[in-house]
Amino acid sequence: MAESSNTNAMVSGLKVSDILLPHPSLPNSMCLGPRSSESPAHLISCEANRIPFANQNLDLTSWADCLRAWPNPPEGWVAWYNRVSKTHYATWETIGIADALSLSLSPLEKNENILKTIGYFWSDALNCFMFGHGPMTPTLLDVTMITGLDIASPSPSAFKLPKVPFTLSSKTECTSWGAYLKRYMKTKGPVTEREHTAFLNFWLEHFIFCGPSLAPTKNYLSLAYELAKGTRLGLGKLFLGEVYRSLQLMSVKLFSQRTVKTGGPWWFIQLWAQLYFQNQIPDFPPLTTCTFPDTDGREIRCTSYGQALYGLPGSRLIPKEAAGWFQIFFQGLSNPLFFPYTESENFENPVSFRLDSFADDASTRHLFSIMIRPCFLPVGMSTSNRITKPGYESYQPVIAARQLGLGQVPPHFFLHHLTASRAELPDILTGQRCYTFFDALAIPIPNNLCFTTTTDGFETWWTMWKTHAFRRALGPSLKQLDAEHDTTHQGCDPSSLLTFDPESIEPAAPKASEEPSLEMVHGPLQRLKALLSSSVEILVENPEAIKEKCQRLNEKKTALDAKTDTSANNAELETLRKELESLEEKVRMTKQLIQEKETFIARSREEAQGLTADLKTDLAEIRALSGQLVTGKDEDDETEIGEVDRIRADALCALDEFLQKNFSVSY
Repeated sequence: MAESSNTNAMVSGLKVSDILLPHPSLPNSMCLGPRSSESPAHLISCEANRIPFANQNLDLTSWADCLRAWPNPPEGWVAWYNRVSKTHYATWETIGIADALSLSLSPLEKNENILKTIGYFWSDALNCFMFGHGPMTPTLLDVTMITGLDIASPSPSAFKLPKVPFTLSSKTECTSWGAYLKRYMKTKGPVTEREHTAFLNFWLEHFIFCGPSLAPTKNYLSLAYELAKGTRLGLGKLFLGEVYRSLQLMSVKLFSQRTVKTGGPWWFIQLWAQLYFQNQIPDFPPLTTCTFPDTDGREIRCTSYGQALYGLPGSRLIPKEAAGWFQIFFQGLSNPLFFPYTESENFENPVSFRLDSFADDASTRHLFSIMIRPCFLPVGMSTSNRITKPGYESYQPVIAARQLGLGQVPPHFFLHHLTASRAELPDILTGQRCYTFFDALAIPIPNNLCFTTTTDGFETWWTMWKTHAFRRALGPSLKQLDAEHDTTHQGCDPSSLLTFDPESIEPAAPKASEEPSLEMVHGPLQRLKALLSSSVEILVENPEAIKEKCQRLNEKKTALDAKTDTSANNAELETLRKELESLEEKVRMTKQLIQEKETFIARSREEAQGLTADLKTDLAEIRALSGQLVTGKDEDDETEIGEVDRIRADALCALDEFLQKNFSVSY
């Protein structure tokens, strides 16, 4: 049973019923919409070449400065955390930052081989990674499960944040975070609002958003002050917006062949990638066995996915390993991990979102409804920041339905058709309207929802994307990443060039126990004889020819899928049928109205005839009365009437006299 909600709510043509769709074969599961019935060809032609790996040379030296902003705690930070937490930990829990703050207690090893290759697969038009097995992206579910940040409270806006009533040193005065810490950390006395604000400003800039300046700025000072006052803000949405914006800025740098120096929360992208690609990481430990340091430095059991992932080992850049990760992302996985949160009951956090209590916890289902709803994510918390102005990034979870435990359908990118993927915002009213644009879409979530990672009509859509976006040969790309990579046989293996599984269209081979008949072996033996009779040169195909044939096979397979997968056509046919039913109903109602009008007109004619006859009679009477009228002035009429009254009075007197004289005895 679902929570009560206005299922007829609509925002710019998008209805609640367009988002959560019935699953075609699993009665307790759902698919995530809106669903597209159109070919993605136009979108592919416009956007596929914007994915860096599809159109750019790969250069690992471009990333030399990108990952310098990294959230490792400097000397003295843990002591400052201990001091401030004694006074304000309860406030941190209330406003939803306690889990994320705890991550700052531990160093995080950098995995450069993942980070310096995964960015090449980012689509800044759709805000998702395009891997060989399909699109994936960090979602609000990932933000909640890894960081615990609040996604339900109002989104923070640079235009609404208050002015801080005190000043803190900037980069020109404190040239490093160490100097900043020494200046604002107190060792005794109460924690003042100013110290608390300085502490949270440090945390936001250095640990969460990882600004590229590598030193204190005022970009998040107003936000820190608002949090220090105990104000609840949707920090999780801002965080995901900044993740998307960092990846978009990276794409711009790659396209312009410039060094990537964007900074940003790459630490989160690393944790996210390690979580979803854990089966490709050697000796990946069970996350429930990982440990995390407490405030005294002792290793204790992890209480969240974020803490567990923080303890994973990193790796410095090794070209061979980087090429290996690029190959994984390019070729994709045969059995991808789309929903990694199946052990959430083993972690206490986040307290506000409990997948293990999904059926019984209405607040968890409410948060889930926010996670699956499109929205505009805020970015930029300072109106004076020259790099990131206040604006938004588009959040379209329809591209990553399986990561949310919902069936994947051909996605309709509603926001892509509605407006730009990102934009700057000019003022407070525009910002307020933007960040609350989809709040009216309150999606009712069934309490018996069963999570799934299945698809419905999606494979044809993805095959078209993959055929176009992944047309570039893999071997040369690997050679660019690793000069020692051997490409001698690269490209001669059709399995690395085809975008589909050949077994999906070839008949299954006979089982070993089955006795082949003469008819079954006659054809293959004839072909073998012809091959053995040919020269060796004919038997050896040029690798380029194999590539061309594989490309043609990919195109034919795409055409075949379009013919065999009729889900889109069936959906369009069903829409047309409904339109026909609607038109037929309108025709029926129109006929009924016409009949009622005809009856009304006939009845009106009969009534008009009767009224005409009555009118003629009345007119005749009026004419007769008019003939009896005497013309003259009103004064003459009054004289005549007075004379008549006098005569009438005389007649009455005469009668009375006569009666008294002659009939007095009778009385």
